[in-house]
Amino acid sequence: MIRSSETPSDVASILAAALAGQKAQPSTIVATPVAKLPGIAAMLFDVALYAALEMSQADRKRVVDLMRGSFKVDGHCLRCTRESVFQGANPSTSESEFDLLRDENWEVGVRSFDISARCFRCGNVYRFYFRRAGTSLIKVGQFPSIEDVSSADLLRFRNAMDKQDFAEMRRAGGLYSHGIGVGSFVYLRRIFERMMTKHHREMVDEGLSVEGYDQARGMSDRIRALKAGLPPALVKHAAAYGILSKGIHELDEETCKKHFPIVRAAILQILEQDLRRREEKRAEADLERELATISGELGKTTDL
Repeated sequence: MIRSSETPSDVASILAAALAGQKAQPSTIVATPVAKLPGIAAMLFDVALYAALEMSQADRKRVVDLMRGSFKVDGHCLRCTRESVFQGANPSTSESEFDLLRDENWEVGVRSFDISARCFRCGNVYRFYFRRAGTSLIKVGQFPSIEDVSSADLLRFRNAMDKQDFAEMRRAGGLYSHGIGVGSFVYLRRIFERMMTKHHREMVDEGLSVEGYDQARGMSDRIRALKAGLPPALVKHAAAYGILSKGIHELDEETCKKHFPIVRAAILQILEQDLRRREEKRAEADLERELATISGELGKTTDL
């Protein structure tokens, strides 16, 4: 845990977090365990709030580029509703403050800063707020929220998902974006289990083979039993989803946060396949209807 006194710099960072629509306590910033500093795109769009990122001497250029707004990264634009390129803009840090990062004691100074990222397509601006604590970099706020950005890819599946699944997927993303591992992962597990049950029922109704499903002792075995109705990549790496069979008491924060993106990606892949199959069936039905109409018209012409 990192304690901060209420200096003007601290107050500024807290206000920034509040303006970003995120929660921050007046005198305490809670940082999750330190992780290696990732790329700028990950820092902006993937890293959870209050996650302490360890900055090494080799990371100085990346930190300076972030603070200067000297970057172009890919990200989802909520206004464009599609992937776009975001360019850094309007850095809040002066040139004299950048010089501190080049000194031997580069971790001293520039305690708080914010940067903007502008969408190349429509000019939509995202804002990000950071705080430095020694050699750690912590994201303390952003607007729009991580939940809004990360759940944007769910919108196209909204009509294909149960209301409960859609709501819990968004809730899981919100918890994960705030660094909550077990809580967010449990929601994903609930959704994944319901999807497996749904696919099992549909496959049985269609007369497909689901041998071994009822005897399955874990999620990996269930996935293999449903291989005829699931994405091949998911079935191929079924063993990777063994964590879904563990009890809550066996889970820990870091393991859950590590596996969250993998399980979420698997859910989206299943949804993508289901959506594609639904569209194919609709196209086949439309084609059959049109052919029936043409056949009927040709039949009348022949009779004449």
